[in-house]
Amino acid sequence: MDVKSERPSFLIYKSFYGSIKHLTDENLGKLFRAMFEYHNDRVLKLEPEIQMALNFIKNQFELDQRKWEKKVAVQMANGKKGGRPKSSGAIDSVEEKPNQTHGYFKNPTKPKKAEKGKEKEKEKVNIDIKMATPRRF
Repeated sequence: MDVKSERPSFLIYKSFYGSIKHLTDENLGKLFRAMFEYHNDRVLKLEPEIQMALNFIKNQFELDQRKWEKKVAVQMANGKKGGRPKSSGAIDSVEEKPNQTHGYFKNPTKPKKAEKGKEKEKEKVNIDIKMATPRRF
């Protein structure tokens, strides 16, 4: 990638533990320092076992860096396009769009009744009509 960016952080994965679990506490401290030095572009002379553990970890750091640079390049390209299009000059408000509620375009202002509710309402109307008609004996 031709994008050079200063990434403010790096990730330490749980999977790194397999390559460093047999190091002494002193060597773990040296490895931890070496990881920071690696990200600050400093070169250290390390003992072979620490260098070996760092090499396992460096592969993942390089993959993460490529992924970061790719993401930055995409964001830069999107930024050059100008961002989100401007609206037609009018400020969006509820008065201008009476059928719009809660930011959703096609939501009605009143909720629709469910199918079961419609059926029950029809049954209720039918019962009311039957009760209202006089019977002849």
